[in-house]
Amino acid sequence: MHMQVLSEPDVAGLLDRLMAEVLPSRRGLAAWRALLRSHATVMRQLDAAVGHASVPSSVRRFGFWSAMATAITYAVFLVGYFIGSYLRPPWDIAIPVAASILIAPSFVLLTVGIHYATPESKRIWSHAAMAFALLYAAFVSIVYVTWLFVVEPHVLNHSRSAVAPFVFKRGSFVQMLDGLGYTYMSLASA
Repeated sequence: MHMQVLSEPDVAGLLDRLMAEVLPSRRGLAAWRALLRSHATVMRQLDAAVGHASVPSSVRRFGFWSAMATAITYAVFLVGYFIGSYLRPPWDIAIPVAASILIAPSFVLLTVGIHYATPESKRIWSHAAMAFALLYAAFVSIVYVTWLFVVEPHVLNHSRSAVAPFVFKRGSFVQMLDGLGYTYMSLASA
């Protein structure tokens, strides 16, 4: 009797194949990488700030849970984004957009946690980060709530023309608003 040994899965290869299927031209991938790098920067800043012994445990817990909420909502977004083409409407749009709506407040709370964990001499910068995070949250929340609760019902009812100015597409007002929001998020993460 022979025992079959399974080889290690090629996760990188699988992800490359999925990316090629979902984003054949890899358009938009650089923007997502920039967003994830910004998020990683914020997470490193929080980790560095929480390392201070003078940070109260309530602030450390708040920072931890807001970072977890941000990471989980990002993960839900990414899963929804990559499997969206396999889902039936409205779930193909509802999952990633609903997760995006939740990313915004969790990111704001994350910057609040960073602010309260930051030494007094550097709080001017964390305060500025909170201001930019609030602008980000306001702009992208308008975009995603409009998309999910105004545009998508019209798309499903085949009356897209009734909401044409609010459709998220290249060069549209909502795309520009979304881009401005993510610019503010990047500034909050810098």
